[in-house]
Amino acid sequence: MAFMTSDSHDPTDRQVQILRLWKQVAQDNSSAHHFHFEREYTPEESRSRAKEFITTPSEQTFKTLWDPMWSAQRSGTANTIYKKWHDHGQTDKELASLIKEILHADHYDASWQGELGARRTLWELFGFLHIEEYPIINGYAERGLSFFGYDCPSDYEGCANVFSEFRTAYESVVGHATAGTEHEVPVNFEIDQLLNVIDKVSAGDLDREANADARQLYEMVLEESGDHGVSEPEEYDGINAATEDVLSKLGRTALLNSC
Repeated sequence: MAFMTSDSHDPTDRQVQILRLWKQVAQDNSSAHHFHFEREYTPEESRSRAKEFITTPSEQTFKTLWDPMWSAQRSGTANTIYKKWHDHGQTDKELASLIKEILHADHYDASWQGELGARRTLWELFGFLHIEEYPIINGYAERGLSFFGYDCPSDYEGCANVFSEFRTAYESVVGHATAGTEHEVPVNFEIDQLLNVIDKVSAGDLDREANADARQLYEMVLEESGDHGVSEPEEYDGINAATEDVLSKLGRTALLNSC
């Protein structure tokens, strides 16, 4: 796969320091706060779950594939997507056919969004299923790229081009950090986990993290970002997903108040 790229830019000296420290942390550790190279839902596992759903399509196997994704937890869980699919008169077999098409595709097809909705979750799923060639694009990836000075457009292909630009800069400093380790993962997944760290790290993690190098990495990221613990806004794939999330939160609040 060849990405079209615009004029690239070099990371700042401080960002280079962050990338070098990330290389050391990623080589020496399979996980820490906010990154997990061997977590339960890896690209390999997502492909396995996709194949399971294709073979035995059901609401449960769809949940197993769909719900672990970051975007699904914020813009439409499997329950919502599955119900909408069946409300439109479509079957499990037809949904399995769509997932099979996504699994075996050689490029992202925006028409899937019209069939299934959940644009951002489809971006994330496609990246998981094709991690060697394509990136995982979601909210934390976009904010992590922004940290390094790369802004994503509103389409998957455009975001993938931006990711490719950053990957060039990343590899010039980091290379393939996990190569040859027992927790080796594709470079795109390495970057995905770094971007998650960039987006999620908070001052409280400095006390919780036992690994000294990881702690230093978090400190550098917080200093560079000027983080003050302000939460990012939730992201949704439309008003219906936003309304359902708000109602769900109100329901949980009412339940807690009644206890």
